[in-house]
Amino acid sequence: MSRAKVKQVTAVLAVAVCSAITAACGNSQAPTQSAGDFDPAVFPDSTFKGLNGSLTWYDSSGGLTTDAKNETVWKDFTALTGLPAQAEFTDGTSTKFRAAAEAGNVPWNLIEFGTGGEFYQAANAGLLEELDTSKVPVDKIDGASVDKYGVRVEDNGSVLVWNTKALGGKKPTSTADLFNTKDFPGKRCLYKYPVSAGTLEVALLADGVPADKMYPLDVNRALAKLGTIKDDIVWWESGSTVLQLLNNGECSMGMVWTGRAYDAIVNQKLPLDFTWNGGLTTAAYFAVPKGAPDPAVGQAAIAMWILDRKGQIGFVDRTTYTTAIKDLGPSDYNPAVQPYVVSKETAANTVSEDAKYYADNLDPVSNALAAFQSQ
Repeated sequence: MSRAKVKQVTAVLAVAVCSAITAACGNSQAPTQSAGDFDPAVFPDSTFKGLNGSLTWYDSSGGLTTDAKNETVWKDFTALTGLPAQAEFTDGTSTKFRAAAEAGNVPWNLIEFGTGGEFYQAANAGLLEELDTSKVPVDKIDGASVDKYGVRVEDNGSVLVWNTKALGGKKPTSTADLFNTKDFPGKRCLYKYPVSAGTLEVALLADGVPADKMYPLDVNRALAKLGTIKDDIVWWESGSTVLQLLNNGECSMGMVWTGRAYDAIVNQKLPLDFTWNGGLTTAAYFAVPKGAPDPAVGQAAIAMWILDRKGQIGFVDRTTYTTAIKDLGPSDYNPAVQPYVVSKETAANTVSEDAKYYADNLDPVSNALAAFQSQ
């Protein structure tokens, strides 16, 4: 899920050159594939043929995650259907979607919610189409990932990352060390918003709240704990920003999404290390907006996400963000990715974000955190 705040508006990306696939974009017939490219038994005509328009998806991630989709599953979707995939970057929230949906003017046929709380808010408000289970093979993913209005995707974590040089070789053991400024001096990078990066949850864990008793959040207690290190907090909004702050030593440690941590440590070889202990696990959700143009395309895209095994592995190998597809597991991915993938082992000592709690409480919790930051 990076759930980076990308400050761009309406950036449209074509995942493949349409003329290489069909005579014109939006051809209602799937192009002829060479033998073995796509198995009809895996990608049934009833779902993927006869589609019109394009896959227009509301992108709440941006950056590395968007690129990974375009290079894997959406690239395969274009090759299979002849339809281009176009992403509209947002500020990382569902705010723009909510405004368009409530005005009855939705231009997207697939929405990615960066958090479960926002997904359930939209579902409860009647802004989403029901999943078409004749098209979307929900039997192929874990039942806990299926909702009437969408599917849970891109399971990810927020983990404690530190600059090994800034800490002089000292190694934190859990997110509780964010509050141990004596042994681990330096600024702490924390996410500006309450969801997806554990800002309030790590404070409560450090204050003695057990992970399985986390919700409903004691927001005042969490803010009081954050207040003990308030002068040492640097608030970040994007995954790229927090890594810059950690790499240049402006922050000695901070909470970072696992996909960003993987890219920084494994690909960029930055002097960083991490621990899952005391972190947060969460996920994104896919859904089709009510009133979407060509909603069958959005339903087919969700089906593609589940059925495209090769594309899914490629996506995870780039991002670490997994979907609970029944025939895929950590061992299917690149060994370098596996320590960053949510699993029973990695997530054993983390908090699982309660999406339904945030669906009911996101606005007041966000307002309380914003008020704390402005004081």
